[in-house]
Amino acid sequence: MKKVTTLLVALFVATLFVGKANNATAQDNVVKINPAGAIIGNLSLAYERVLNDKSTVQLGLSYLSKTYKTDFGFGLGSYETKYSGFGITPEYRYYLTNDSKDVPRGFYAGAFARYFTFKAETIWDDATITGSEVTYTTVGGGISLGHQWLFGDVFALDLGIGPWFRSVSSDVDSDGDDDTEPDFSFANDGVGFRFVFALGVAF
Repeated sequence: MKKVTTLLVALFVATLFVGKANNATAQDNVVKINPAGAIIGNLSLAYERVLNDKSTVQLGLSYLSKTYKTDFGFGLGSYETKYSGFGITPEYRYYLTNDSKDVPRGFYAGAFARYFTFKAETIWDDATITGSEVTYTTVGGGISLGHQWLFGDVFALDLGIGPWFRSVSSDVDSDGDDDTEPDFSFANDGVGFRFVFALGVAF
């Protein structure tokens, strides 16, 4: 999976250099965050770069870190569930705008790939109860339709939605023995929806 991530980043960087020579717009860059994700501990940052008067490329990075505590009460004990992980989402966007709107604003159609992995670790306050650890890895890609506004040529609002096909593999360590090999694994393929909600700054 590390090779997949490295390849996606390399392709994105190469595209930036190819498109830079053809770029002639005022706002070449947009840096965005997902405020909704931050509430649940998923910090998402996206960088969009203009290639020409109709298209852009974007690289999204996310980092997940959140701990939930569950207390059963009545002397039944409690446990913590710790979530941690990261993701990468490269995307190409084609803006369906007229000549009066400069990219990166207006309606767009995009194609994206996504790699995301995170770990869920359960730790009991009672040392006699064995915890567990599950690692989820998601690889996939899809399309998106959306609209990006630039207010005062500075502040950006990006809204979008689109289907994507994803393959999810899960490795389970049910006895918490920290072995290099999981106790068992399973996979699940399917179609989901990606929702885009981001606020940012253009420059």
